[in-house]
Amino acid sequence: MGSLLALAAPTAVRAETRGFVISTFSTATFSHPTNCKSGGNGASIDIQRRQLQRLGYSSSEIAYILQEGKDHKGRKQRELNLMRGPGGKVVDPFNDPGAAVDPGIKLMAGRYAPGFNLDGNLATGFEDPYSGAKGIDNQLLRVVGCFQAYDVTWPVRPFYEEVMWDTMTDTMPAWVVSVSGPNLRKDGPVTVTFDRALQHVRRNASGGALHDATYMLERGSRSHSVFKGTVRNGILTIAPGKLKLEGEAPIFTTLRLYRTQVSLRFKPDGSMEGFIGGYQPWLDFFYMASSAGEGNIGLDIPGLFHSFKRLADYGPHPKTGQNMLISSAYSVVAVPAFLATIDKKLVATTGGIRRTTPPLVSNVPGAVKPKAEMSEEDKAK
Repeated sequence: MGSLLALAAPTAVRAETRGFVISTFSTATFSHPTNCKSGGNGASIDIQRRQLQRLGYSSSEIAYILQEGKDHKGRKQRELNLMRGPGGKVVDPFNDPGAAVDPGIKLMAGRYAPGFNLDGNLATGFEDPYSGAKGIDNQLLRVVGCFQAYDVTWPVRPFYEEVMWDTMTDTMPAWVVSVSGPNLRKDGPVTVTFDRALQHVRRNASGGALHDATYMLERGSRSHSVFKGTVRNGILTIAPGKLKLEGEAPIFTTLRLYRTQVSLRFKPDGSMEGFIGGYQPWLDFFYMASSAGEGNIGLDIPGLFHSFKRLADYGPHPKTGQNMLISSAYSVVAVPAFLATIDKKLVATTGGIRRTTPPLVSNVPGAVKPKAEMSEEDKAK
């Protein structure tokens, strides 16, 4: 609370503080023909087929099971779906995924992925398709990128995450951001603060986040993180640190990022668009996926568990040495908002930080463009 009052103190009033509310948040993805050259993991129906194949069913038997919901001996499909242990042993893949056989899901092996160089090594990782930066660490996308739901490019979002975020918008306390500096119309150092509000995101007539709405900050919130930042050429970045934002089940119950970085562009309408990334507990993402179920999110749950465990790249457990964190990145849009304390002290004003920053567009050869970026000729193909 002290930091919030400090923002309202006379010394802070002389500076500028602009507020924003996060309107969309989803796993950062990028679709490209080289991502899954040997074929992807498909959708929910493909996961079911592969499980039945592992049990020894023929193609005709699988077709019968998928249509009738049981095999010729009367065993129901939901029972067959639990036979994921060694030798077909019954294992609940949601409660005990480690006991299930690793199905060996196909991993994203392409060259490009959005995100950040978290470990400082330029020789490893991906290339950012928007900035061209090398050494991008995004093992989360390497795990999920060959599933149909995640083989998309911004502004298209993974279907389940988009639906659940839209649903939670009317109930979850909003995530808000403030940017403070001596003159936000010029490049220079800033202070960036993330908080949680008491109100959920206010919608406009089109269902999107309302610009210039007012949000009161949650007193004593555990979702309070302050970073030193910089604005350069209309792009906001921060010095790495820890970010925690409390959400609600079943999606992003808690967002915890270590060595957090951001790259947010100020748009002409005053909003911000870009990416937030860092190392996060892979069990947090796994909980979201497993609570959704394979049918909803279209992921192979044991495959996800084993791949996360194998590809996690930070935070070794002190006893086992198992890495408990995985590099990741998220796409973010935030719109201008007034921010105030519960005792009605204004912390941040609206108006945005309008810049003529170039739009976030990829020029990677062969990239799979979302329809919003396609020409009419491309859409017709």
